[in-house]
Amino acid sequence: MFTSFLVLGGIILAVLIASIVLMTVSQMKRNKAAAAEEPVSQPAPQPQPVVPVPVVPVVPVVPVMQPVVQQQVVVVPVVVQTAAPAPVPADDDDDDDDIDDEEDIAAAEEGGYDRRGKIKFVKDMSPAERLMIGVVSSIYDERQYRVTYSYSFKARLALADDETKEFYADFFAEASRFKKVRLRESRRHVRIGIGRDKVGVLFFKGKKLCVAYALSPEDVDYEAFKLEDISDKKRFAETPALLRFTSGMKCRRAKLLLNDIAAKYGLKRMDDPASVADIPKDTRDDLIRNREIRVYATLYARAPTEQAEKNAEEESKPDAEHKA
Repeated sequence: MFTSFLVLGGIILAVLIASIVLMTVSQMKRNKAAAAEEPVSQPAPQPQPVVPVPVVPVVPVVPVMQPVVQQQVVVVPVVVQTAAPAPVPADDDDDDDDIDDEEDIAAAEEGGYDRRGKIKFVKDMSPAERLMIGVVSSIYDERQYRVTYSYSFKARLALADDETKEFYADFFAEASRFKKVRLRESRRHVRIGIGRDKVGVLFFKGKKLCVAYALSPEDVDYEAFKLEDISDKKRFAETPALLRFTSGMKCRRAKLLLNDIAAKYGLKRMDDPASVADIPKDTRDDLIRNREIRVYATLYARAPTEQAEKNAEEESKPDAEHKA
C-alpha cells in the first residue's frame, strides 16, 4: 500500500516537473520573438553649440564723379593774329628755321615760339610734320602754324651739301689716324677728346660745319690760321678757337691744328685711318620721325570754316545764357 503511494507520488511529481520545464521553454521562446520584433533604438542626437554670427554694418556706396578731361588737338597754346609780324633778319651763318640755343628750345617746348619761326599752312607741310603736330586729316589743310625746328648734329650732316660731307669725312679720317683721339657724337655736336681732356668740338652753325679747339691766342696765332675768338660765349669757354669749313684750305688748317694738338700729347700719326666716317643718308621726313629734327608748332590761324564755326558758337552763347 505504501509502495503504491510512493509510486503514485513519484509520477505526480514527474508530471509537475515536466510541466514547469515546458512552461519555462515556451516563455523563453515568446520573449525571443518579442525581442526580435522591437525596433533598435537610436541614440538621442546631441545638441550642437550655437555660434554667434557677427553683424557687419552696411556702408552705403557713394559714387565718385571723375573729372571730365577734354582731348586737345594741339598741346601748344593757340596764338591767333590778324597779320604776320615783320620778319627779323637772321645772322648770315644761321638758318631761319634753326634753334641754336637751349633757352630757345626750352621756350618752344613750353608752347612758345622763337623769333625765327616760320608760318606755314598745314597743306604745305610734309606727312611727317603733320603727323608730329597731329593734323593728319585734310580738314586741317587751311590751318596756319608758326613752326620752329630743332636739328641734331646728325640731321644737319644728313641734310648738308656734298662738299660739307666731304669736309667731315676728311677730318674724321685724320682724327682716326691717332689711336687716342676719340670723336663722340651727341645731339648738338661731336666732342673731340684725348683721354679725359676735351681738345675740341665739331658743330654746325647754320649750314656750315665748324670746329672749335681748346687753343688760346698764346698757343696759336689766330690771325695766321684765320681763327675766331669765341671765348665770350659760355658754351665755348673751353674751346675758344673757331674755324669754319668753308674751303679746302680751311679743312687742311683744321687738320694741321689737330696734328699740333696730338703732338703735344705725344701721339704718333698712323699712315692709314683706323675707320671712316658714317655719313647718314636719311631723308628729312625720316629725320623728323626719328626725332633728329624736332618740330615745335603754335597755332597761328584757324581754317576759315573752323573760324566761322567758332564765331557762330560764341555768338550763340549769349542767347543761350539769356534764355537760361
